[in-house]
Amino acid sequence: MDRLLILGAGQYSRIVREIAEESARFERIDFLDDRGGDGTVGVLADYSRLAGTYTHATVALGNSELRLRLLGELEVCGYCIASIISARACVSREATLDVGCIVEPMAVIQTGCKLGRGCLVSAGAILRHHAVLGDGCHADCNSVIDTDAIISPGLHIPCGTFYQGNGD
Repeated sequence: MDRLLILGAGQYSRIVREIAEESARFERIDFLDDRGGDGTVGVLADYSRLAGTYTHATVALGNSELRLRLLGELEVCGYCIASIISARACVSREATLDVGCIVEPMAVIQTGCKLGRGCLVSAGAILRHHAVLGDGCHADCNSVIDTDAIISPGLHIPCGTFYQGNGD
């Protein structure tokens, strides 16, 4: 069975762990965080030392630049980059999600949507059909990304926002 290493051990990381546990896919789930905390097995820089111990890794940090950089470094170390998708989310089989995405419960990702690397889709967010999220985007709780919207990499769409896009 697979083992998952989550970079980050803050509040958001606990959500990610809970979703991963519900999938019953991983026999072990641990954290790396520079501040320590429950369930941490080291600091962020320890991912290279632990590459043989964990098969999969993901990054649960809000800073999109850091999230994307760490995803790339994890790949170089040989980790399989996990996307963590809640079974209670509705994700179309016609949607495409790149590696390292996290999709929370009650999120909706409709047909033809494309999510770049390391995107976060929070609880209740709706991505209408054929919306595109660039690498590192975050559609926060109850946001709606309109049909055919193209969201620039790294953009955070705040809670409760209706976003039409335009690529910025």
